[in-house]
Amino acid sequence: MDEKPTGERFCLYTTADLDAVLDRMAAEAAALLAGADKPMLLGILRRGAPLAEMLERRLLADFGLDIPRHGLKGRRYGDG
Repeated sequence: MDEKPTGERFCLYTTADLDAVLDRMAAEAAALLAGADKPMLLGILRRGAPLAEMLERRLLADFGLDIPRHGLKGRRYGDG
């Protein structure tokens, strides 16, 4: 079996597609967060944290919003 390395197993978006999604997310978030009292970005550690980091950079670069980012470590719930 031809196994791909971790991180290359499944690609939901191309780089261009992901850029467009992040641009739209940043624009929508900026509209909601502008003028908010103590907003923050929260990324679930693993896959959510890199997304929050990319969004944080776009909010600062494109909208001048310097919003702190934090990571949240969680565990999966297992029954038994």
